[in-house]
This record gives sequence, structure tokens and C-alpha cells, in this order.
Amino acid sequence: MDKHAVAPPIAATALDLRDRLASGALSVADLADAVIARIEARDPEVRAFTWFDPDFVRKQAAGLDAHRISGRPLGALHGLPVALKDVIDTAGIPTENGCPLDKG
Repeated sequence: MDKHAVAPPIAATALDLRDRLASGALSVADLADAVIARIEARDPEVRAFTWFDPDFVRKQAAGLDAHRISGRPLGALHGLPVALKDVIDTAGIPTENGCPLDKG
């Protein structure tokens, strides 16, 4: 097995994912689980993330699914996964600027 094939790629476009999420054909939780699996499979080699908390991602996904189920309006990017660069202050997430001096 190819070492890069350990997790299935997420092949859909952002527009396709958005439509599937909005219609309920795909839950944010299921998409999050696929993204988590991909990150856990690839990041030990790629090392793109300085901080990654799958439980935090799953909690956010559950809240977004509840929002959709409630019938409230959805934003254009509702449920689509994003990663933030380590230079953006975000509540509950360490900001270390990719610098050992700022670590911790």
C-alpha cells in the first residue's frame, strides 16, 4: 500500500461539500471525521499543524450540525473545514507565531 494512501482523499469541491452539508446529505460531523483521519494520517510527515485537537473539531462540528437541523440560516461556508495560520489570535487555541520564543 502506498504510504500516501492511508486515508481516502476528500475529492469533492468546496461547492459540492457546501451543497451536501446544506441539504443534510452530509453531516459536518462526518466531514470532520474524514478530515481528522486525513490529518492524523499525513501530518506526522507533513507537519503542517502546530496545534490540532480532534475533540475540539468534533465539538465544533456537532454545534454546526445542530444549527443546520434547527432550520436557522446557514452561512456560505457553514461546516467547511479551514485551518488557521499560527499568527492569528483565537480564543482557546495557542498562538505561538511559529516561533520557539512564543511557545507555551
